[in-house]
Amino acid sequence: MSPALLAAVAVLLAFAAAWEIAGSRGEEVRQGAGRALAGLTGGRARSFAEAALRLGIPQRLQRAGFSDRVSISTVLVAKLVGTGLGALAASSLAPVAPGRLALPVALALPAAGFFAPDALLEREGRRRMRRLVNALPDALDLLAVGAAAGRSPGTVIGEIAGGTTGPLAAELAIAVARIECGASQAEALAALHERVPVAQIGALAA
Repeated sequence: MSPALLAAVAVLLAFAAAWEIAGSRGEEVRQGAGRALAGLTGGRARSFAEAALRLGIPQRLQRAGFSDRVSISTVLVAKLVGTGLGALAASSLAPVAPGRLALPVALALPAAGFFAPDALLEREGRRRMRRLVNALPDALDLLAVGAAAGRSPGTVIGEIAGGTTGPLAAELAIAVARIECGASQAEALAALHERVPVAQIGALAA
């Protein structure tokens, strides 16, 4: 096994150990991490939750459809691990890079590791949005037919959500759940348009 690979495994084990310690020591570790985070960011972020909001992680998870499957802390840990692996790679490659490329390599590889989880989430978010938009014409047709037949739009939306699969069905199911919990139809559709800000969703809400 190469030294670089051994170092990468060591970093992963160190993060795993830190994660286990954080789980066992709870509030004490969170407070220490918060103080360190505040120091690193000049006081602009005092908790991992605030850091996640500043980095836009919840929005990326929502766009990718991973909000209920991947936690914010998992993404933060992935960013830390990526940065560590990038730094290890830079320590091996920067010294052998020709001339003026050494400094760019030393800076770019850790940065690439830090932003890699964001890039993966953005790619999945774009893929999910394409699938959602492609499913909209059929949903609009069904809604128009139901409205012409005098049926409630909420009922038709519920049938679309229950009778199909994919990201559009999941978003419509959230809208139906909001209506069933007491929100008005207009509020539920406005929230849907806010989560999926595309013109076709605006047409469906209208």
